[in-house]
Amino acid sequence: MGQYLPIAFSKFMSLFLPLILMLSGTTPARLDYSDRLGDTDYTGLYEVYEDYFLIGAAIAPPHLNENDPECQRLMAHVLKNFNSVSPEWAFGQGSINPAEGVWDYSGANLIADFARDKGLTMRGHPVMWSGHVTWMAYTDETRTQLVSKEVLFERMDAFIGALFERYTDVVHEWNIINEAFHHDRAKVFKDDSPWYQIAGEEYVTKAFEIAKKYADEHDKFYVNETFVENNPAKADNLFNTVDRWLKAGVPIDGIGLQGHMDTVSVNANALTVKRLLGRARKLGLEVQITEMDMKINTSQRVVTFTELPAWLELWQINKYRNMFKVFRDYSDVVTNVTFWGIDDAHTVCAYNYVTDSWREEWPLLFDKNSMPKQAFYAVCDF
Repeated sequence: MGQYLPIAFSKFMSLFLPLILMLSGTTPARLDYSDRLGDTDYTGLYEVYEDYFLIGAAIAPPHLNENDPECQRLMAHVLKNFNSVSPEWAFGQGSINPAEGVWDYSGANLIADFARDKGLTMRGHPVMWSGHVTWMAYTDETRTQLVSKEVLFERMDAFIGALFERYTDVVHEWNIINEAFHHDRAKVFKDDSPWYQIAGEEYVTKAFEIAKKYADEHDKFYVNETFVENNPAKADNLFNTVDRWLKAGVPIDGIGLQGHMDTVSVNANALTVKRLLGRARKLGLEVQITEMDMKINTSQRVVTFTELPAWLELWQINKYRNMFKVFRDYSDVVTNVTFWGIDDAHTVCAYNYVTDSWREEWPLLFDKNSMPKQAFYAVCDF
């Protein structure tokens, strides 16, 4: 029976979506930008938003092969639409410092040099990530015994210091801590993280302390977290804890809301994001949307859609439109909106972690040929 549910739901939404849109203050006709599809002479996204905030994209080292015509085309698209880049996973500990005494800056250098050469802002992401724990947390290669807090802090100091020494000329926005918080109100932090098991929440405050030691006056530090828009408990864990840290003098400049959202979602909507931005404003913090996308296929186990239904595309267009309206309204708080990918052909949303395979997805503002979709024009039409 389950396989027929998406078909039945699609038929229901096709019939009732116009009414739903009318109740929300718009109509299908208002969201129809089909007459603009295929226009190659459009104004780039970052130019549209130059009076509001930076517009970024996550890029990876393989995208920067200067001898590959496809990479040349892709980077031309990046330069037309984005004035900020994020190094996807090239900054992670597993990439730069995979083993004791081993340092590999090749991937991060490619992206940093591209940003320097093209005059782009580059985000430092991530510095300490609970999902990317390497040898630094363990006494030996078997990873069966954790190091002491003192040893961990020494290794953190060496790693963070190396990043700042090499990239502080081009990176001024640093995700010092990535994905540290739990979705359960009873736990607050991810207690299965080796960082947390070694030092508790002190590993977070220590990371900011170390970063401050190596930073220059232009650097800003962020606590970056995922699915805050989807989970009220995680939102409270994040904002209440950051409030406490600020009062204790921890040098935090802003919060990174990753912005991974499903197109159809109860919690991750414009009203939820507006409330989160309001909370940040009260704390005097900036917010950067650091990894934005809107998936169509929400399940990692089942590919619900192999073709994009018209009603679902319309829903996504409207949701992107509403989100960017909120971002503009809070441009005193929002300083950067970065997409987690470049176009629908270059997005991790298309990867199914359960089946270890790629699938159809349409999560970004540009199609697989890097051409603007209707959602692009919806966020630019204001």
